[in-house]
Amino acid sequence: IYNGLVINTPSKILKVMDDAVYITFEQLQGVVINIEQKTVLQSSSFLHDILAEVKQIDLKKRIAVLENFKFLKTNANSRKYARVTTSSKNPVSINVNGITVNGYILDLSIKSIAIKVKNSQKVDGLKLMDVSLIFNIPTAKEDKGYKQLNLGAKVVSVISKDGDDNSKVICDFDEDSNDEALLMEYVYERQKELIIELKKLSKLN
Repeated sequence: IYNGLVINTPSKILKVMDDAVYITFEQLQGVVINIEQKTVLQSSSFLHDILAEVKQIDLKKRIAVLENFKFLKTNANSRKYARVTTSSKNPVSINVNGITVNGYILDLSIKSIAIKVKNSQKVDGLKLMDVSLIFNIPTAKEDKGYKQLNLGAKVVSVISKDGDDNSKVICDFDEDSNDEALLMEYVYERQKELIIELKKLSKLN
């Protein structure tokens, strides 16, 4: 997964050791694995997706050695629609019942958004709440180069990790949003940017 963009390519297991697995990969996938130093393995024979860390990787031979395997509780791409990260740090405000929680967009799709926020009691109380989200989205159609959106949404998940000062808040946008076309255009253009970026990186390797 590269900046929210899921790169899904076929792979083969070459050898299984006690604590490591040797796999093949396609060139584009190898670039992502090398950057992220981890990957997710999916197969119809697995009960769950498996997260693995990279022990060694050879981009020329297209072979990686994976270790530290862990079953994922949810599918790696469990949110239904393709999502992307924004090209710059993009602030977003979550508003509900006169309370405002500020954060930054982690990733965005035409139907949902993930937001990074500082942990607080206000954040803990957001789950399943109907909220309004205010953030800017880049668009060439506006003179300023962006449009401010104020979207209704429902908080579907608040995820926090032990020892982390931040939480991830995932919201689904209301079905009657008038800005779906703008979101679709942004996601599509951002996907193209990320694919071009990856192709350039793969040529360097």
